[in-house]
Amino acid sequence: MATNDFRLVILEPKTDSHTALYSECYSFWKTIWSQTLKELVQVEKVYSDAFMSSHKVVALFNKFECIGIGLLHTYDLNNPCHLDHSYFKAFSSKSIQFFKSNFLKIASINHIAIHPDFRKSNGPSVLIETIYKEFLKTDSEALVAYTRNNRKINDIAYQLGAYSIDRDILNHGVSTDIVFFDRENFNFGDQNEKLKTA
Repeated sequence: MATNDFRLVILEPKTDSHTALYSECYSFWKTIWSQTLKELVQVEKVYSDAFMSSHKVVALFNKFECIGIGLLHTYDLNNPCHLDHSYFKAFSSKSIQFFKSNFLKIASINHIAIHPDFRKSNGPSVLIETIYKEFLKTDSEALVAYTRNNRKINDIAYQLGAYSIDRDILNHGVSTDIVFFDRENFNFGDQNEKLKTA
């Protein structure tokens, strides 16, 4: 694998969807998620809804090639239609109650996609760290994510300081944790492996 030369691109669908860069990022995201969903749940078609409705698209490039994507969404937990969003369908009642009791607004890291050649690099950590910094610019109080545990995304999240609510649930047929960061606990560049449970 070539030497990593990472750069980050942050796009807003409301203002950047007409750009070539946005199209390039979407093409990468669609390719990775088409392969993933076909592998996990035998779904052939990926819809653009999650990509288009995101608050921000955070893209990681290696030189001029897009090699990672994460989507940032925001939710108001006092709004019933937000709580009825499909994002929450795998949350246990315990998780829902925890978030409603502790936070008014949350953001989520959705549909992380990493090129297979870079999954063992520090690319996933760089991507999550950048999404966290974008989350801090919102009025959300927590940043939530599903982790695909067979890709070790849960391990990366815990190293970065994440707490967990639900562990080893099945999402798309694979073991998944539901993790979250608050506005104060994040290990920027700190490989703290202590697992935290809320």
